[in-house]
Amino acid sequence: MKSLLFTAFIFLTISLQAQPEIEKLNEIKNLGAKINTNNIEGEPKISSDGNTLYFTRRNDRRNVGGKNDDGDIWFSKLLEDSSWTEAKNLGKPVNNYSFNQVIAIHAGGKIMLISGEYQNDKHSDIYITALSQLGWSTPKIIPFENLSFKNDDATYSASSDLKILILSMKNYNNGIGKNDLYVSKRTAEGNWSEPINLGDSVNTPDEELYPIIAHDKKTLYFSSKGHKGYGDFDIFMTKRLDEDWNNWSTPQNLGKKINTIGYDADFTFDAKNQFAYISSDMESVEDFDIYRLEIPKQNKPSAVVILAIDIKNLNKSPNIIYSVVCKDLINDAIITKEDSVLDNFDLILSVGKDYKLEISAQNYLTFVDTIKLADKQNFQTISSNYTLLPTSKQFNFNQTTQIENSINYNSVNIENLDSLLNQVNFQVKKSSSRKKLIPVKALETKQSFTIIINSLTFETGKSSLSEEETKMLKELAMELNFNKNLMLEIIGHTDNTGSEATNLRLSNIRAKQVANHLINLGIDENRITHKGMGESQPVAPNDNIEYRKYNRRVEFRIYLKN
Repeated sequence: MKSLLFTAFIFLTISLQAQPEIEKLNEIKNLGAKINTNNIEGEPKISSDGNTLYFTRRNDRRNVGGKNDDGDIWFSKLLEDSSWTEAKNLGKPVNNYSFNQVIAIHAGGKIMLISGEYQNDKHSDIYITALSQLGWSTPKIIPFENLSFKNDDATYSASSDLKILILSMKNYNNGIGKNDLYVSKRTAEGNWSEPINLGDSVNTPDEELYPIIAHDKKTLYFSSKGHKGYGDFDIFMTKRLDEDWNNWSTPQNLGKKINTIGYDADFTFDAKNQFAYISSDMESVEDFDIYRLEIPKQNKPSAVVILAIDIKNLNKSPNIIYSVVCKDLINDAIITKEDSVLDNFDLILSVGKDYKLEISAQNYLTFVDTIKLADKQNFQTISSNYTLLPTSKQFNFNQTTQIENSINYNSVNIENLDSLLNQVNFQVKKSSSRKKLIPVKALETKQSFTIIINSLTFETGKSSLSEEETKMLKELAMELNFNKNLMLEIIGHTDNTGSEATNLRLSNIRAKQVANHLINLGIDENRITHKGMGESQPVAPNDNIEYRKYNRRVEFRIYLKN
């Protein structure tokens, strides 16, 4: 890795000294003295929201290894006035005496993939680290399956969900050229699969380096000396043509606003796709600085939306593993699945389609929500707050008196990363039937289960259904029609406003209202039963106006027909 990087610096230094076309990069802005020094700053990586910049600084006396340190990871925060804070060293245990760099950032900046030498094996491998109140955890290696040798000159890029790795390696497995691009996926065991060559539409007999996979997971940027360009290495863009990671469009040169006659490589951008961050020595032949430039419209990846998820549980129980499944609403394909110890993190979703989000945890009711992005065209951040309701028998009213800040929801135990990352579905799966709300595993074990649709709650004393609620019931009806062996029990609940008799009657009305709506949608009435429980089974304290609304609900118990 280090030898390749310093070779790149020499190429760029020589080429830019006699480079009149540098004026064509007039939109580039140096990020200033709070980030850049007289030392070399390179390998920039920006968080999805664009608010935190990570980079590697070489030979700084404040590095862990001092002036002789090949590179430590530093970071800076973006302020409201668009300036940057004074860069800080990330410190131990992420930084050590070897060359350290960030590969990818996940979960709103709480988890990172990094590269370095952390096990005294004298090779640069890929590690994962997580942030807690105690700081960054000791890096933990993610091994490759069947990788026959260590490739110290490899360069990497990972998707923002850390499921896909694009890497450049030389002399591996009878490659096409000197340095080829490969794809690797996270396996169910948590390792990286054996790398597969991206093919001759991307790779040439020469060198392809510094891949960058965009947030849409379809657009790939890389530097190449083999494709036609303006000089030495140029940056190119290619798009994945289908779900196969080996079928790519003809790479397109990013043009003279980005590429020069010199060595062009090593850039990053956030989910907004507005600015790219690069390392260059255009203002000096002695050191590299971090710069920002605006990405030309024709070179931008597809727009995405950051879905900022914040999960609360009414038991306020710590260390819960949340299962978050996001599906394509039309074809039922799993877009992403997270088993997370985090209660707030980001999902990055492509615009132009609607999604189904299912959130569950042990001893809690499953929440289902629709994320509507079909009519979205541009980047935006959507904040979604979810409160998981415990099953009635599991709710502990005494725990509601705990102070919110007394529980460290943001801490991450590195030993729990298997739950967060290892149980991930990497391949999109298509189903012949619509099973969006129904856990197949529960059906296979002949267990009944209860779900609550996120939007299906009621105003005090009312039983009418909103337009959004009728849409959710329509989808439930479609699934029941596709699964004729399923029975449905509808259970109505209320808060304690009013008398017990009134609430019992109201809960029956709510359950019957929902049952009649499903029958009108074509569900055989013999498959549906309904009852009201009144105020007898609260899932939240009724003396709290914010929590009380969760008791005005309808639950669906689904089970197999005998």
